[in-house]
Amino acid sequence: MATRICYTFGPDKILKYNIMNELIKITENDKGEKLVSARELHEYLGNKRQFADWMNQRILQYGFIENQDYTSFHSFVKRKVGASKRIEYAITLDMAKELAMVENNEKGKIARQYFIAVEKEAIRRLLFSKHPAVPTTFAEALELAAKQQREIETQKREILVLAPKADFADKVILVDGLIEMSMAVKLLKLPYGRNIFFKLLRFSGVFFKSRNEPLQKYIEMGYFQVKQKVITRTELPDMIVNVPFFTEKGMARMAGWLTQRGFYDKKNVKDYIAQKEKENELSFAR
Repeated sequence: MATRICYTFGPDKILKYNIMNELIKITENDKGEKLVSARELHEYLGNKRQFADWMNQRILQYGFIENQDYTSFHSFVKRKVGASKRIEYAITLDMAKELAMVENNEKGKIARQYFIAVEKEAIRRLLFSKHPAVPTTFAEALELAAKQQREIETQKREILVLAPKADFADKVILVDGLIEMSMAVKLLKLPYGRNIFFKLLRFSGVFFKSRNEPLQKYIEMGYFQVKQKVITRTELPDMIVNVPFFTEKGMARMAGWLTQRGFYDKKNVKDYIAQKEKENELSFAR
């Protein structure tokens, strides 16, 4: 089979690879999500730290969330005498890209570009899949129509998770490349308004519980920026407030996060917020 060039990058460098000969092995779970072995990524990156120490430090430093960004499980390694148990991590492509990026070396750059290329290839396959055979009976036509509708809905969800940046890149032209929260709600096509979105972010621990500002760790991860704005008042002194903005990276992350948690469903969001408000009331009552 001929090698297919799937991605190029940089003004003076071209990365070529054959999908059949993976740079780092990528698998899929039963939900169709693409996953990477954190241990294999660590080995490829050439980091000299012990894998367990490296992984634990990265999780704490960058706020990765179990069962959202990664899942952990045990594996057994055969030894000369008996076997030993160790913890393994299956990480999402988003997490793999971030780990590669923060490694800040040439291998990290190549690995990140590789993961981006895999995402692009997955999207290409979704968009340019072969057309099914033409039905010959009315029953087959009905079955085909139902199947196509299911595939369309699945593709919409997968494309939203895989490449949210593509949906925003041509739409967002704001000062410093930042996206104000009201605009973010529109671009994310949320079925609720900014105030509900703020509540969701506060209750989910993305923002502080008591104010509409992102936690510092999410600012450091490049998802948000906070700028000061002067509010002019006629009978009172001017007031300075902090205004949160999404970065393009943050918008991409947020689109996937909302999809994974079912927060594009207005009822799910309403029930989630109601539950959190009830928990707060019960906590206060104690």
